[in-house]
Amino acid sequence: AAGSSTNDNTPAISGTAEVGSVVKVYDGVTLLGSVIAGSNGAWSLTSTTLADGSHTINVTATDAAGNVSPNASITFTVDTTAPIAVTNLVVTNDVTNTTVPNGGSTNDNTPTLTGTAEANAIVTVYDGTTVLGSTTASGTGAWSFVSPVLTNGTHPLNVTVKDAAGNVSPASASVTITVDTVAPNSATL
Repeated sequence: AAGSSTNDNTPAISGTAEVGSVVKVYDGVTLLGSVIAGSNGAWSLTSTTLADGSHTINVTATDAAGNVSPNASITFTVDTTAPIAVTNLVVTNDVTNTTVPNGGSTNDNTPTLTGTAEANAIVTVYDGTTVLGSTTASGTGAWSFVSPVLTNGTHPLNVTVKDAAGNVSPASASVTITVDTVAPNSATL
């Protein structure tokens, strides 16, 4: 869509024009190629490789008499670079309001995970390979996610980041926690 981002640097560009007309497709003023509009007016062209950044695609159609249509255009951004992996994943025990260290235990079976990611990116939280859910980072990249109920036992928590173009970061390093909500047996004298 106009104004959006894509991780496809060779997008298919298509539309309709007068049947049999020559459709010329430009990136700004650089000709990407030309095609003939088919019997129903449909045409399609796969772009040559576009560099990361903003692109304005301009299209004209020329009929058999040499008349040239007004220009049609769309502007979008090519982004093929994956976000960096989250390196500051923090797990917080909301019962005691303390940080649960990697390898630590918690009596909170719905801990809060926080960190920093690419601004406005989607952060997906995993328990091993199981998706727990996702949240959207703020304009500054800050994000927070309250886990659904975790069973008692060990949970390797990690996250990935997906940007507006659909690029996904590598998984963060796991923070492995042990959830233990079972009270110990009564003490004896």
